[in-house]
This record gives sequence, C-alpha cells and structure tokens, in this order.
Amino acid sequence: MDVDPGNTLQVFNKVDRLAAPESFAGLKDTFPDALFISAVTGDGLGALKDALRRRRRAGFRETILKVPAGLESITGRIYEHCEVRDVRYDGGAGALYRLRAAPVDIERLRALGASSTRSSWTPGTKGTNPPATGWKDAPPGDPPPCLRARVGIR
Repeated sequence: MDVDPGNTLQVFNKVDRLAAPESFAGLKDTFPDALFISAVTGDGLGALKDALRRRRRAGFRETILKVPAGLESITGRIYEHCEVRDVRYDGGAGALYRLRAAPVDIERLRALGASSTRSSWTPGTKGTNPPATGWKDAPPGDPPPCLRARVGIR
C-alpha cells in the first residue's frame, strides 16, 4: 500500500481489552503520537474526530467563489463541504462566498457552475453583507436565514 507516513494517524482500538494498566502505559511510551480508542466504550473517539478534522482542514485553502443567480441549489453543498467565512449578495446577480475548503471541493463547486474571482473583499462594506443575525454560527449544510426564505426552508 502506498502510504504517506507524514499524513497518517496511528490509532489503536480495543484499549478497553487491555488487562494490565501498565500495558497501556507501555504502549503510550512506545507510540507517543498515537491515539488510543475503544469503539465499545467510546473512549478516545472525541480525540480521534478532532484529529481527523484538523488533518482535513490542514489542506484547506481560502478562495472567493461567485455563485450566479439561478444556481442557489449549490448553496447547501457550499455549507456542507466548506468553511464559509463571509458571504455577499450582489443584488440579483448572485452571491460571493469567501470560504476555506479542500482543493477537490473547490473544483467540484466550479464544475457545478461556481467560478473563482479575484474580487476585492472589504469586510463590513455597508449594504453588501447579510444581516448579522447568527447565520455565521449555523451548522454546516444549513443555509443562512436569508437563503432559507428563498428556498422555502423554515
């Protein structure tokens, strides 16, 4: 198997089955960067999820995507696969998303009709940002309230 050692996580499962506590301590000494989990008890699963999230985000890059009017259907994908930093609505012409995502996700969005832009981004420009009503804290995949009304989501 062709594996990049710099991009791997060592994970030991079934730590709940170790009979002697010193065995666990010995494993931690031998493999200091490894994660130790138990799928049965749930021990260490939070740390594993966090490590996977950090690894995935390490490859993210920031870009600005323009989504023309009529392509609002990809908004859910943007929120599901990207970290949306800010969004601007350009009248009826569409929206600009400043986001961080894996290059493969950016390419998929481009294939669906979004385009990269070199548009300047000045945070807080009056009249161009959506209202600050907690939409930035919405869970991934959940469109902001101003888009929910357009597509009938309550």
